[in-house]
Amino acid sequence: NDAFFRLFDGIGEMQLNRPFLSFVQADYQSLVSERLNQCREAVGELMVTVPFRCAGGYYRWFEWSCSAADATGRLKCVARDVTHYEESRQTMRAKQHFYEMAADVTYEILWEWQVATGRWWFSRQMEDVLGYSAGEMEYHLQSWKEILHPEDYEALIRFSEMLPQSDIREY
Repeated sequence: NDAFFRLFDGIGEMQLNRPFLSFVQADYQSLVSERLNQCREAVGELMVTVPFRCAGGYYRWFEWSCSAADATGRLKCVARDVTHYEESRQTMRAKQHFYEMAADVTYEILWEWQVATGRWWFSRQMEDVLGYSAGEMEYHLQSWKEILHPEDYEALIRFSEMLPQSDIREY
């Protein structure tokens, strides 16, 4: 359909005669092939996110959803462009890797708190410094209530409630 042609940067009718897997980045071809075969055998649905080669030679990330093959053996698939989401996820992974490397070298405790989502991230040194085994601590607000002094915890709660309405972006 027209959306397909726009999404894949003017991919032509001639290119549509190419095998589907030729558009999938090489590292993901065996995974997609396996999942497509499962759909053809009516084993289930295909849900996979893979980079897909566009006409310009660059890749965009698509989340594919296909149901089991119909009586004619055809698969009905829907693709959603998730390139922006996937690039953001890769950026976050790179940031986390950078934080971990910096913490390992300096033996400093680095942390990040995403107030909007409630997610916390701490370098591995946090557990070590506090005497916990790796993976023993849970990183959510309630876990801080158990280890912080009550006055410090109350200050943290007041700060966290005030932060979304303030102009403070870094602390």
